[in-house]
Amino acid sequence: MNIEIYTKDNCISCEKAKIFLRNQGVEYIERRVDRDTTLMRKLILELDSSSTPTIVINGNIIRGFHEDKIISLISV
Repeated sequence: MNIEIYTKDNCISCEKAKIFLRNQGVEYIERRVDRDTTLMRKLILELDSSSTPTIVINGNIIRGFHEDKIISLISV
């Protein structure tokens, strides 16, 4: 399973999403868009998102923190 989470500093929903993923026992790669303009461009242009967290699970994009969507994608 390939999971990336696009985050930034002082993002409460980002922290909640990371805790949730850890509690589900899944590994993820954190991409800090506030520290890397290349990642910010990717978030906007490739993932069509300007919000954090944006979570990509096996190519499926979740904008924001939605437990039900995460569960449905990691349960496949």
